[in-house]
Order: sequence, then C-alpha cells, then structure tokens
Amino acid sequence: MKYRVHNEAMRKADAKFHEERDKRYSSENELRAMALRIKETADAKALDLASQIQTYKDDKADKTREQSLSERGAYVTHGDLAAVFSKTENQLTSFIDEMRGVLKPVLAHIAEDKGAGMSTNKLYAGITILAVIIGVVFTFVNYLIK
Repeated sequence: MKYRVHNEAMRKADAKFHEERDKRYSSENELRAMALRIKETADAKALDLASQIQTYKDDKADKTREQSLSERGAYVTHGDLAAVFSKTENQLTSFIDEMRGVLKPVLAHIAEDKGAGMSTNKLYAGITILAVIIGVVFTFVNYLIK
C-alpha cells in the first residue's frame, strides 16, 4: 500500500511540475512575441527617423552647395538657365514669325503651281529652297544654343 500511495503522490507531483512548466513556457512565448513586436516597432521608427535625418542633411547640403556656387559664380543657377531659355524661346519665336513672313510669297507661289503641274526644274528649285530654309533654321538654332 505504501508503494501505491508513493506512486500516486509522484504522479500528482509530475502532473503539477508539467503544468507549471507548460505555464512558464507559454508565458515565455508571450513575452518573446511581445518583445518581437516592440523590436519591430522600434526598427520601423528608427528607419523613419534615419530617412528624415538623411533628407534633412541632403537639403542642407544642397542649399550650402547652391549658395557657395552662386557666390563664386562658377556654375549656372536655375534662374540663369530659365532666363537664357526664355530669351532663346523669344528669339526663336520671332525668327519663326519672320520666316513665315518671308516664305509666305514662296508658299503661295508653290500652292498656285500645284494645280498647273510642276516641271522638273520647278521641283528642284522648291527642294533647293526648302533645303536652304532648313539650313538657315539649323544654323540659327545652333547659334542660339552656343
């Protein structure tokens, strides 16, 4: 009988031990999961903060670079480029308007000749005029770009 009582007590002690161990393991797993969530949140905030810091540093570096370059005058600024392109656009527009005025009689003559049929000489003359016009426009655009 003592053996039976002893075995019964051992089984109860083992069951109690296993139950406590399972509680401890589940508690540890919950703590690990909570720590992992905290770590993930902290990592995300650190990445966001690092991104903000880098953006701030880049902006400061850009402002400093633009200020030093504008003080030296060594490089073209955005304002200088905008002014040059605006001037070039105005000159090109006026040149195109002038060319339209100059070519208006030529184009009217070509339009009149279309109905009568063009001879080979007139065709070559038209092609030559067109090539000269294209050459003049190309030369003017190259002059403006330089």
